[in-house]
Amino acid sequence: MSQLLRFPVWKFLNQPLFETDYQPVLSPGRFWRLHQIEFLERCLEREAQAKRSD
Repeated sequence: MSQLLRFPVWKFLNQPLFETDYQPVLSPGRFWRLHQIEFLERCLEREAQAKRSD
């Protein structure tokens, strides 16, 4: 991974606050940890898809 992960400020600020089907994460620390987990899951999924296509 050549780039360092940066805090997604815009994604954090643009959370839908009053949606009934979405629960916003108001803690920046918790939001950052959840973002890192989602990023890792996307990376692992891409790797799995690449191995399936071989």
